[in-house]
Amino acid sequence: MSDAVRFWFRGAVVELGDVAPTRSVLHWLREDAGASGTKEGCNTGDCGACTVVLAEHGVDGVALRTANACLLTVPMLHGRALLTVEDVGDVDRLHPVQRAMMEHAGSQCGFCTPGFVMSMWCATEGRRGTDQVPTRDELADDLTGNLCRCTGYRPILDAAVDAAEQVVVDGAGEPVDLEALSAGLDVLDADGPLHLDAAGGTFLAPTTEVELDALLDAHPGARIIAGGTDLVLSMRATGEWSRDDLVLVSTARVAGLADVRRSDTVLSLGAACSIDAAWATLDHSLPSLGRMRRRFAGPAVRGTGTVGGNLVNASPVADLVPVLVALDAVAVLRSRGAERVLPVSEVATGVRTTVLTPGEHVTRVEVPASSLERTVRVHKVSRRFDDDISTVSAVLAVERAPDGVVTDVRLVLGGMATTVRRAPRAEAALLGSRLDDAAVRDAQQALALDFSPIDDHRASASYRSRAAAGLLERICREINGPDAGLDVWGGR
Repeated sequence: MSDAVRFWFRGAVVELGDVAPTRSVLHWLREDAGASGTKEGCNTGDCGACTVVLAEHGVDGVALRTANACLLTVPMLHGRALLTVEDVGDVDRLHPVQRAMMEHAGSQCGFCTPGFVMSMWCATEGRRGTDQVPTRDELADDLTGNLCRCTGYRPILDAAVDAAEQVVVDGAGEPVDLEALSAGLDVLDADGPLHLDAAGGTFLAPTTEVELDALLDAHPGARIIAGGTDLVLSMRATGEWSRDDLVLVSTARVAGLADVRRSDTVLSLGAACSIDAAWATLDHSLPSLGRMRRRFAGPAVRGTGTVGGNLVNASPVADLVPVLVALDAVAVLRSRGAERVLPVSEVATGVRTTVLTPGEHVTRVEVPASSLERTVRVHKVSRRFDDDISTVSAVLAVERAPDGVVTDVRLVLGGMATTVRRAPRAEAALLGSRLDDAAVRDAQQALALDFSPIDDHRASASYRSRAAAGLLERICREINGPDAGLDVWGGR
């Protein structure tokens, strides 16, 4: 067992035994490590100024991914490698992404530039030596989590396209030393569980689920932390983050908890599986989910946040949960080695409240393989198109006979109630129909009986009702195709 945080940084293992479990990687870099190239912007994971790259062992060797340093705590680096803009290059050896930003005038005030460089560097270096040259649209997706307030995105995207050509096609620039990273990670992989006691609380990182059970049993008031993309912010807001008796139990190093497994009957998503990995797996079976996947935050959040976290945060506007409900997914909950199974729709009981008992955790989410054969469409309404919380989301999953008649249906909405919920009356209106004009109109009217929408700072109840009706129409039009002749709103 290790009593110090150990991670790979600047070509060596860094060991920190007296760091507070709530110390952010951003502040450690700037104030302790002297790595001030990483900038502090919003400090909430929204702007990408503090983007860093994490390296860890993946299925095909060393995997690189971006992360927001403001949402990471130093103990969350345990067993990983940390790369910052100083590792990319300097004035004497500019990397192609840095040179391209300069040549395409992608930087004015320069505050956001290091974050953009890290996202571009990760996107290009991750494809070096392959024939996978990213398209302009793919690079735009890679930069979704980075915000620029002064330059505008065209020159930045021009720089990304130019740099990708240089790195992936021409092999330009100094490549990341994957062998050195792998060797460093091998050293760290030999470490056992982490038990860090420091001023500001305790951080525990078990390596097996049996150890996780024991720690949660011994610390019933502990908070489970996986990606922390929501938990860190919520605990800062409530003041819980500053408690001296805080106990955080990490699931990041628990063997098997991040696994994705597929059999003939079930798709199993480990609770510590990243949102990105979960979406990619679902998208493989249901390509129609790809659009929603790209709108679910930026890569730094999607690659850090987890399936279990998205579920137990119990947000009424969680974007993955409505899809899981529409696919009849179940959550497997575990405590002291015993498991119980609940439909995903029954885990949340209200905003930020769940059925989990003290010491209980989500171990995996299971999706019936048969559900992946359904026709599924999903849409969301949000204030920003990219990287924003949903105001209303809708998922329609149907099974249809050869003549187009709906034989089974799931209509799930987020943002309409305090939990993600199905719309049983609207489903009944669609069942047995061909999703035609009359059926859609009946289903829209039924939504008023299924929901009394919430009314908050994000949208009024009236707006949510109209948005939900509009999403339903749009989805039915998509399923039936552009020539279906649906005209629910008459002269519009």
